[in-house]
Amino acid sequence: MSTNMWKKMDAGLLTMVAKVARNEPLSAADEASIADFLKDFTGNAVDAGFAGGPTGDVRGSNNLRRTNWFNGRYLTAEALSRQDVYFDTRARLAAHAQMPGIAWGLGLSADGLNSTPIDTEGRFGGLPSSRNITLRRGLAFDHVGRPILVSTPFTFTIDQLIGAYRKTPQKVVGGGVDFMPCVCLVNDPAGPTGGGAALPSGPFLLVIQPGETEEGGAKVMGEICGGAASATCRADTWRGGFGLSLVRFPVELPFRQDLQSAWDLRGTLSAYFFDVFEHALWKRWDPDFATHGPFCADTGPGRHDAAAIALAMVYLGEDGSLLFMDQWIPRRTICDTPAEDWHRTRFGAPPRAAAWARIHQFQCMLSESLVRRPLSADNTHLFARGFRHIPPIGFLPIQPAPPDDKRPIGVALFDKLLGNSQGAQWLVSPLVRNALGQAERYFEGTRVITYGVVALHDDDILEDLSNVFDKDPIQLSLRPPRSNPDPAGTAPAPGASASAGNFKASVYQAGNVQTKNLAPLPGFLGVLANLFDVMGLDELVNRRTEIVKLVLPLQGLTREHPLVGRLHEDALDQAQAWGVNPLLTAANPLGQLGTINDTAEALAGMVARMGLDMLPRHFVVYVKQRVVLLDLLFYLLEILQFLLNFMREIQSLG
Repeated sequence: MSTNMWKKMDAGLLTMVAKVARNEPLSAADEASIADFLKDFTGNAVDAGFAGGPTGDVRGSNNLRRTNWFNGRYLTAEALSRQDVYFDTRARLAAHAQMPGIAWGLGLSADGLNSTPIDTEGRFGGLPSSRNITLRRGLAFDHVGRPILVSTPFTFTIDQLIGAYRKTPQKVVGGGVDFMPCVCLVNDPAGPTGGGAALPSGPFLLVIQPGETEEGGAKVMGEICGGAASATCRADTWRGGFGLSLVRFPVELPFRQDLQSAWDLRGTLSAYFFDVFEHALWKRWDPDFATHGPFCADTGPGRHDAAAIALAMVYLGEDGSLLFMDQWIPRRTICDTPAEDWHRTRFGAPPRAAAWARIHQFQCMLSESLVRRPLSADNTHLFARGFRHIPPIGFLPIQPAPPDDKRPIGVALFDKLLGNSQGAQWLVSPLVRNALGQAERYFEGTRVITYGVVALHDDDILEDLSNVFDKDPIQLSLRPPRSNPDPAGTAPAPGASASAGNFKASVYQAGNVQTKNLAPLPGFLGVLANLFDVMGLDELVNRRTEIVKLVLPLQGLTREHPLVGRLHEDALDQAQAWGVNPLLTAANPLGQLGTINDTAEALAGMVARMGLDMLPRHFVVYVKQRVVLLDLLFYLLEILQFLLNFMREIQSLG
């Protein structure tokens, strides 16, 4: 209590303070005297959080109402409920400052998930619908700011969700907001009703929604809980909870030769969700893009309705099993504000959460695919693994093993010299060539042209990640067969195919691919004409041919941290996997030889200077390339392409 307050207190007030300290009752006069004394120190309406007087020349109101508490007021359920609603709404408005989605956790796991063979041609034989699936702990917020909390791991089965769907079938509809994902649900008239019809095969979304359930019993004043008057008793509390549902994702996938396995379905549906449902690329820059109204509008309200939060896409096979469950196709984590998302999408960039999810989806599907079909097997390119559209950047795992004992570099003269002197073992370049060759196999047979670079600092790939984040996906399609796959006339090796599956995409080899049934031009003109067919201007503009950079990051064997010294996680422990003897490298030159004599020390020093002091990482990064031309070069190439096509057409008429 301040000195000023002590001065204003008289003996009577001090006496009343003593009564309060002894827990003695106060009279009405005593309470009035204390209230009069404290009125100058209890604050006023301004301290309640908002100004009490007018705040402008013209005033409006909103839907927020809170109870005005004062002594003598009746404590009613209506007043307390109003207060609960007020603070609940205030908390939800704070959540509106972030995008709806998953804050953390809420992963899904099950034994045998996504384990169907890659070559399966039927839409059946997936994970049984009776298999337990675990939803891990986590937190999400829906579109109106309501929290969805899963505080302990929760186990369920698809059979349980199918039962609920049969009673009240629902499907997903578009939210009506461009570039804004919405899992808005409506009744599905095409679905089964009454619980009797079979569940249709196809894609579904596993969604989560918040909810509350009544718990306990509380009596109404004047009534007795139980017995004949039990109907007048009410629930004691509302317990927060969540509900899982399986809702139909309304897209039909046709039966095609290149769309049969569960992996084909998974890759195609991921492309559809990213490029059609959520971020319609074809309507991004329509004719009125630069002049239409949203550029002059506010940042937009986003979605603020009771939409569900998607956890995964599920494909139910014809036998009711789960062909796949992909968590990252529809899952969106909170990484942006609504205003940031609105600004980005107005200019045609993908939503930040969707761009991150696309990379996660690619890496997750690829790692699961490599379990089913290793990179060393036949026909391992991305298209054969079910991918159709892939993100503009990704990480391609490789196997750390030298190609053979000689470790060829790829240049015949160098390989001969180094092979005779066994000098290749002191060079990292053969390992680089091997790693890049493995990465090229991911795109082998597809209409993707690759070239390789080496990142001397392994963190340089983060710059590429930042630069290509807003680029469109890479479209994968099979390259047409080579017109003459084996110029020497030799037969293909057993099990090998002379089709595009074994074709390595380089610029010159692309010129040898015949893609149209037209009369070939002679000599170099024919190669140039075929080159335009494979990666001409129209092929590049229409995304039938993509150009991708393969980046191999290097790690050092002997990099040291100023505090912890040589890093255990660095390449020293990985040397054996690459076929490198650590005793013959700079990390530990010739073992204990350096302690014998001066000559041995000199020899060890020479080995240290010559030895492998770096190794490739266990992955290669692919990056979609920015392709631009000088306008004059574009004009010349366009004219040249026209002339070559014209000459070939004339020859075909003759």
